[in-house]
Amino acid sequence: MAAVHVEREEFEAIKSMSSSTIRYEQLNDAIKRIKKCKKRLQLRFPAVFRDGVLLQFLCKFIQQNRAISHFACGLSENYGAGFYALNEILKIATIHKYNFRLTDLSFASKEFFDSLRDAVIHEFYIKFDSCSEGNLKLLCEALSGNQYLTKLTFSCKSFPTDQSVQYFAELLSHQNLNIHKLSLSIESITAAQFAIICKHGFEPQSRRGNDACFACLDLEDCMIGYDGMKVLTDTLTQCANIKTLTIGNNGPFAMKAFFESFGKMKYIEKLICNESQLIRAEKLDLELISTAMNEIFDNAQYNKLSVLQIPLFVFHDTSHEALRSFVSALTNRNNRLRVLQIFPLFEHLDHAAMLQRDPAYCQKISLFFDLFFQAASHCQYLQKLYIEMIGSENFFFDEKVADSFSHFLINSKCINELYLPFCLLVDLKQDILNLFCQCKQLISIKDDTLDYQWLEQCQRERERLENQNNNQDGNGTNNSNASLSLYASYFIDDNKRQQLMKAKRYHQIAQKQCQINIREQLLRHMPVEDVANLISTFCGFDANPEYWLSEHA
Repeated sequence: MAAVHVEREEFEAIKSMSSSTIRYEQLNDAIKRIKKCKKRLQLRFPAVFRDGVLLQFLCKFIQQNRAISHFACGLSENYGAGFYALNEILKIATIHKYNFRLTDLSFASKEFFDSLRDAVIHEFYIKFDSCSEGNLKLLCEALSGNQYLTKLTFSCKSFPTDQSVQYFAELLSHQNLNIHKLSLSIESITAAQFAIICKHGFEPQSRRGNDACFACLDLEDCMIGYDGMKVLTDTLTQCANIKTLTIGNNGPFAMKAFFESFGKMKYIEKLICNESQLIRAEKLDLELISTAMNEIFDNAQYNKLSVLQIPLFVFHDTSHEALRSFVSALTNRNNRLRVLQIFPLFEHLDHAAMLQRDPAYCQKISLFFDLFFQAASHCQYLQKLYIEMIGSENFFFDEKVADSFSHFLINSKCINELYLPFCLLVDLKQDILNLFCQCKQLISIKDDTLDYQWLEQCQRERERLENQNNNQDGNGTNNSNASLSLYASYFIDDNKRQQLMKAKRYHQIAQKQCQINIREQLLRHMPVEDVANLISTFCGFDANPEYWLSEHA
């Protein structure tokens, strides 16, 4: 029987004061989860927990668990009790990362903002739907007074007034602010409002003695549109402190505005473009992107771009010449890219589904990869290549692409990490397996389209369920009928099993070479062979794009 942390009578009293539809079992399970939490505690979902009365009741259990270091919650009802609870939770010395999803910040008390100012917070995420001008001012004053804050995510539907925009801009220019990464997500903002934020928050001359702030700027899902993006690009051409920029889903024609000026952004070292998150991506001229990248790469004075994540802006009317120009720009002999990630747009999948009606479209993307693998093998600095096909590789990878990938493996002298659907390429050209032994610099490789590790998980779960079903009661019935459906969910048909086993074998061959490469490199500096073998065994060989695209890399 599950442990009972709150009695039925107490539960009924709590529920009568709240507006939540929470069940008795849910509340007991939440308390159990709080008590066992080792790091991150999430009380945002399900939505029944977004009630201030419940949050106030659970506060005492949160305070007792000193292992919690990251707290996330939502608040949409009974704000008085809820903000009182958040005020107390902000005083917990062991929690340094907060994630607040608040429907209406207007109800927050001054005590809440005082605690926010004094708390030892390293990372703070706040999202709200509405807020009064006065409380937004208090929020900005509290954040500007917090000397520990290094990462801030600020998300809202819109600013309540133009004056509140000024308050936020003053926060970003405050001399005591030590934020390293700023993320903004605003559903509705005018170009004039965004210009105030850029002028007073991003430009170096606005920062009173603290030019080192905002090395990383994330504007994904910030709807600034074409005019707002123009304001941003004009600012970034003069802003030396911002080195990493993340954009995407920024409104109509925002991407066009960005790439019109990208060639002049001499200080950007890492560009993350997540435009593919749109249901329908903005249609861009590929030549515009190619021109901007060549302008960056061919200028020796400010060729600093070393990390690039970019979607494949290929559309029905993209010409073959535009594809060749784009490949030429990506593999420009003057570029200094160490990390490159390419992925198709969601729109590509829709067109690919109509392959029989329009095979020319898929052939265009196949041509891109054919040209790219041929040219990328000569890139002098490229070390990490990530190609995420989100299930589309069967449409776009063909024998020519496999031949070009073979050429890439043979001729590339710098690549040490690969994250791409290489299992399909091996199926198209078996010789690729034999080529991995020539990749003396490769130390990690992964194809996540076929998760062969699922085989081991399935086997463990099936054995557990079989043992559970064998523990029958006296009349021979199973302890739980639900175990039958669970068992079925871990069943893999023979065709899928063969695919996963094949993917596992491909990974073992490729990653064996990774292990040999690491071992040989270590032996040059460490004569003890056993130690070198031990290190190469534990380091792992799965490619990890999330790390190298993060601000920590």
